[in-house]
Parts: sequence; structure tokens; C-alpha cells
Amino acid sequence: MKWWTKSVFLFLLMALTFNGKGQELNCEVIVTTENIQVTDPTVFEDLQQKVFEFMNNTKWTRDKFEPQEKIDCSIYINILNEIALNEFSATATIKSSRPVYNSSYQTVLLDVIDKDFQFTYDPFTIFEYRSTEFANNLTSSLAFYAYTIIGLDYDSFQRNGGARYHKKAQEIVNTATSVNYSGWTANTTNNRGNLSKYWLNENLTNPKYRNFNLAIYDYHRNGLDRMYDNPNTAWRGVMNSLKKVQSVNKETRNLPIVFSFFEAKSDEIVGVFSKASPKMKTDVYNIVTEVDVTHTKTYKQLQR
Repeated sequence: MKWWTKSVFLFLLMALTFNGKGQELNCEVIVTTENIQVTDPTVFEDLQQKVFEFMNNTKWTRDKFEPQEKIDCSIYINILNEIALNEFSATATIKSSRPVYNSSYQTVLLDVIDKDFQFTYDPFTIFEYRSTEFANNLTSSLAFYAYTIIGLDYDSFQRNGGARYHKKAQEIVNTATSVNYSGWTANTTNNRGNLSKYWLNENLTNPKYRNFNLAIYDYHRNGLDRMYDNPNTAWRGVMNSLKKVQSVNKETRNLPIVFSFFEAKSDEIVGVFSKASPKMKTDVYNIVTEVDVTHTKTYKQLQR
């Protein structure tokens, strides 16, 4: 017998939020059931708590993180449907950010929507991760995003610093290729509203696109982190990062990771260069409108 059924009288929305600090991640977890009415909300409260504990209490690296060094991130799981007993289709929005040196500003590193977040769950589901095997789609997906979040964070502080963690995420992709879940293989369809796990990792690990990883470093460490002390140096750092992203785009057009980058950064780029010289604004405008046509209207502010 199911612990929950669709009901016309209970729970149009359930969203309890947990915040906490664990090992490397300071991950906020939200589970909503606005599309599936339930008779026992404690089932999803339990799911939310277990995801929270898994993300925050698992030791993902061998490095020691001080409390202030933990990576701020969030996972928003929206359960859409119960497609079989204890099996759910859902979307997941995954975000991460890091602080900018000498400021209270947080800059976004990852902001993706995973529309292939199907999983099986019941109150007896064990949350554990083993690098050599595919336990289940839920914990494997969560571990994949944990390593991707950590990898991008390390990329932003050291040149190609996140490579080993993107490799860890790649190992998860490799173990998942034999299972019947969408999102883990090359034939997964990408669009502007969805970035599959396979292509996210492929773009971050493909040697052809190494300039993208280096762009993450230039943008943040040589760019934003220097804005307080030396704006001119910071502008050059961000400009160099945009040129690297431009070179990646010339190598392969319409890369999912490039689209994801500008989804997170378009407004920020305009803000960063708001006080730059007219020539620099023009140079930036020419680069970003070539690579990121979607946000051309946003970039027109650089022409003022």
C-alpha cells in the first residue's frame, strides 16, 4: 500500500527549508510537492532531511574546510508526479556561489535545471555514495552535483583547480551509463531550459574546452576578487575570461556550458563594467553579443 496518494484536500505546496554546515558544503535543500497532493507529508519531510544530511555531512574531499570556507549551494527539488510505486519524476535546480574578496557580494558559479531528475524513494532508502558503483539515481545525481559544485569552486580559485573533482563527477557518469535513467548519456537532449548531467560534465572535462575552466579562474580570481583594490586590473581579468569563453564558442558553437555561464553572469557582467571606459564597454559588448545572443537586450546597457 502506498504511503501517499494524490488527494484533493491536502497539501498544494510543501516546502520546508533546512540550512546547515557540514564538511565541504553549506547546502540548502528544498523539496516541493506542489504538483502532487499527498496524505502523508512526513514522507517528503524525511526525504528533504536525508538529502540535506547527505549533501552536508558526506566528506567529499580530503581537504579541510574552515566554516567560512564552506561552499554555499542549494538544491531545489520539485516533485512533478508519482509514476510508479515509490518512483517519482521531478526537476532539480542546482545553484552554487562563492564570495568575492573584500566584499559581501556572492557571485554565482553554477545555476542549472535538471529536468531528468527521476528517482525511487521510500522511508527505508539508504543514502550512501560509492565511487565504484551506481547505488540509485537519487544519490548518484546528488553526488554528481556535489563534485561539480566543488570542482567549479576550485576552478575559481586556482587554474584548473577543479579537474580532479570534475573527474570524480565523470566517474559517476560512467557508472550510470548502463542504467535506464535519462540524463546520463550522450543522446540526452539539451535545450536552454535543461542541462543534462552528461553534457555538463563532458563540457567541463573535454580538453578542447579547457579554456572554459581557465576562464572561470580569470573571471573570479583575476577579475572580481581584484575589483575592490584595483578596478582596472579586475576589468582586464574579466575581459580575458570573456575572450577565453569566446574562443571556446568558436571551437564549438552553442555549448551547453557556455549558455549556462551567461545565464548566471549576463547581468553581473553589465554591472562589473558599468564604470569602465567607453572603449572597454564597447569591446566587452562586441564579445558578449557574439557569444551570447540571448541576452543582447541586457548587454545594450553597456552602450549607454
